[in-house]
Parts: sequence; C-alpha cells; structure tokens
Amino acid sequence: MPIDNYIMSLIWSPQFCHDRKVSGWGKLQCSGKNGRFGLTVHGLWPNGKTSWPQWCPTRQQPNASTIAKQICITPSRRLLAHEWGKHGSCTSMNPDEFFRTTRMLYRSYHLPDLNRLAQKRIVTAANVREAFAAANPGWTPDMVGLALTRSGWLTELWLCYDKMLKPLRCTRQQWGPADPARVRIRPLD
Repeated sequence: MPIDNYIMSLIWSPQFCHDRKVSGWGKLQCSGKNGRFGLTVHGLWPNGKTSWPQWCPTRQQPNASTIAKQICITPSRRLLAHEWGKHGSCTSMNPDEFFRTTRMLYRSYHLPDLNRLAQKRIVTAANVREAFAAANPGWTPDMVGLALTRSGWLTELWLCYDKMLKPLRCTRQQWGPADPARVRIRPLD
C-alpha cells in the first residue's frame, strides 16, 4: 500500500505509567530508576489514503546497536521491536533508517511544558494543541492530534506529517477530540 502520510505518536509517560504496573513494557520507563520521562516516542506510523499498512513481511530486524540508540526516547526494547514489526516494516526504510528518522523528528521538537499546563484549572484539547504549536515554529494546532482515555486523561500527542515528513494538517481520524473537549493531564512528579 502506498504511504500517503505519517503520524508520530508521543506517549505522555505520567499517564502511561499510571495505567501500568512497573513491570514488563513499562519497567524502564516507569520504575523511576532511570529518571522521569515526559513525552516519549510510541512510534512513527505510516498511513495509506484509506487504511494503514501493518505487519508487512520482512526479514530485516533492528540490531542491538540500533535499539540502544533509540532507548532514551522510547524506553522499552519490547516496544521498539513491536513498532518495527508493526509499522517500520511497512516503510521503504531499513530498521536503522526508520529509527534514525524517528530520532531526527523527535529531536526537532521543542516539547511543550505539559506539567505546567496540567496545573491549570481547566484545560481543553485546543490548549494542548496550541502549546505544542507555540513551542514549534512551522507547526499549527491543526497538525496535532490527541488521544485521551475514556475519562479524558491525555495519553498521546499525534503529530501529523505528509509522505515527505513535513508537518501536515491531521485528518479527522487523527485529530482526536474537538478543541473544546476537556483534557486532564496527569502531572509529572
């Protein structure tokens, strides 16, 4: 399936860790032994015009060196292997190129202070989108999607890109909740 656009999914670690026990996938990220994490990379996801490719057949696998370079921004070897198999395998990139591209994109962001935003009495989806756009010239709020729990807690930011990896307005499916929707942000302790 031809790739039409990409999403860079960033996990809000305080919510991720709240929802999981400090074992398995979340041990490195949530134990506190490695510091505290804010926004980390969930993955870089290719999308087609009508669907998204997943689990494409490949014999290529990321090597230990490639994984080690990624661990500070995606603190789970298991998640990295999963993301390559499910999403990276469907790009035209090899594992090293895929993860290097992911690192390059992540390092290009100025991450918004979601901890400070969490202290506001009322936070909306628009506030979160505007905070990311304000911190990153060239980005506008319509290029930032959100994922929330059923009770409105922020779990992820979805940053939308075209097939050349330039920021792009998100589609309706990528957008998430409407701007007026209330958002709860678990603070970074």
